[in-house]
Amino acid sequence: MNTTSLPSETEAAELRRRAEQLLAEQKQRMPDTTDVTERLLHELQVHKIELEMQNEELRLGRDQLETALERYTELYDFAPVGYLTLNQSGRILEINLTGAAMLSRVRSVIVGRPLIDYLDSANRERLRWHLRETFREAGKVTDEFKIGPTNNSTRDILLVSVASADRGICHSIMTDISQRKQMDKKMRELANELRVVEARERHNLAQELHDNLCQLVAVAKIKLSQFSKTEITDIQTQKIQEISYLLESTLKSMNAMVFQLSPPMLDNFGLYAALQALAAEFKEQYGFDVHIIDDGLEKPLPQGWNIILYRAVRELLINTIKHADVTMAEVEIRRIGNEIRISVRDKGKGFDNQVLANGLYAKGFGLFSIKDQLDQLGGSLAIATVPGEGANVTLVLPIALPQSELREGA
Repeated sequence: MNTTSLPSETEAAELRRRAEQLLAEQKQRMPDTTDVTERLLHELQVHKIELEMQNEELRLGRDQLETALERYTELYDFAPVGYLTLNQSGRILEINLTGAAMLSRVRSVIVGRPLIDYLDSANRERLRWHLRETFREAGKVTDEFKIGPTNNSTRDILLVSVASADRGICHSIMTDISQRKQMDKKMRELANELRVVEARERHNLAQELHDNLCQLVAVAKIKLSQFSKTEITDIQTQKIQEISYLLESTLKSMNAMVFQLSPPMLDNFGLYAALQALAAEFKEQYGFDVHIIDDGLEKPLPQGWNIILYRAVRELLINTIKHADVTMAEVEIRRIGNEIRISVRDKGKGFDNQVLANGLYAKGFGLFSIKDQLDQLGGSLAIATVPGEGANVTLVLPIALPQSELREGA
């Protein structure tokens, strides 16, 4: 921003020279006289011109300042994001018009009041933490908050703050992310619908395989066994045994396919029973012990979510067999509040988190796919591991609370 200061001696001399030059142009020649009155008149005329020139320069400077101020005001007040200046207690010292609109108040009412007054009550402790971190850290701090409710609605915002430690204030940018949140919610709902449709189609396909193709193969195997050895040659008997063996292998493969598509145990008895059956399968096929722990609490999940957790646990256990160099793992199923948490733990080799960040997903671990599915359903995946000390992967999904519990928590 430009500022106007008193002219230096050089500038004053230059101003004087220019003023006298202008005066000289107005008069042909100053009379050579020693008359005091004429000398004073000359000085006054020169001084008058100096003042007029200074006033013109001041006017031009003022016009430039006003133009710059108008541009700054337009940029500040009508920016697409909210600008705030907060003190360490969270009191709003300055705010632009966009920010005031996000808070659904006029600026004059907002300035001087704490920002916490405009947040949803559930977010207030988070704002205190946000301010503490802002004034403690050298960099920027980012958090999401809910404003309101105002007119029976809330607004989601992203708040990014940077402290000006020497002045005891912080500058914050407030971005309205309500539309993005709504789109995320719609995407999760759509993903959930797709999961439900996928689970239903898998179940139907598994049922079709089990009730038709598997039964046909089983009947064919029975028919072959009905041949009397006295009616056929030894060569024919050998061929029948070979065919019977192929049919037996086909039946096992088809039953395994049915189980992979939609485990009957999962549909009929729930996740815990299905994981118990999975543990028995791993023991039989790989000699790998899986210890299943369940807290016994009810864990109602939306349709199609059980199969997601089941496949995720199976994928994690296969990873353990392939990479952890152990013969045992533990799966713990717990309900904490309105969440189901499944931890898959082993005491194997573990791995470096930096290795995970640098592309462990690309090595066939399937963690990215699991995390992506859980994220879409409002859940999460967390990994705790140290090289040589094993790994603990925790899957989290929200559960569907019964209406009675929803009323009690209201």
